[in-house]
Amino acid sequence: MLVAEERKVYQEPLLENRPAKKAVKKTSRAKRKLCILGAIAALFTFGVYYTSLSAVIASKGYELEQLKSEISRLETSNERMELTLASMSSLDKVEEIAVEKLGMSRPDITVASTALVASAGTQQADSNGEAGTAAEQDENVLTSNNLYQAFMSFFVPGRAKASSGSD
Repeated sequence: MLVAEERKVYQEPLLENRPAKKAVKKTSRAKRKLCILGAIAALFTFGVYYTSLSAVIASKGYELEQLKSEISRLETSNERMELTLASMSSLDKVEEIAVEKLGMSRPDITVASTALVASAGTQQADSNGEAGTAAEQDENVLTSNNLYQAFMSFFVPGRAKASSGSD
């Protein structure tokens, strides 16, 4: 008899036992692509952030220059106003404005002092019951002029010297 040879049947190895070389390659490629995409996204985000910071810095620099120019303009205006104030507060300027713009006139001091002395002499004469002579009135005027000079020498020393030299 004939005995048949035993046939060998090819069996595929189990999946568990077989190395997964192709799957390893696919996952490493996916990881590499993911890392590259992540790096590109990070660089793009950094670029946007850097650009926005540059824009903010430029904007603040522009504002700073505007404020510096405004400060300079205000300092110049302040100096002009101080100069105007100084010139307007001088006594000569006040007198000029009073005479020219307001129509005032400078009082005549000798007339005013004479009027005061004359009225004082009249009151004194009225109280004594006599009219007073012209000589008495002249004497009163001289006395009031001396009082005026003394008053002016007390408050305005330069003016009293000029007045006393003119007698």
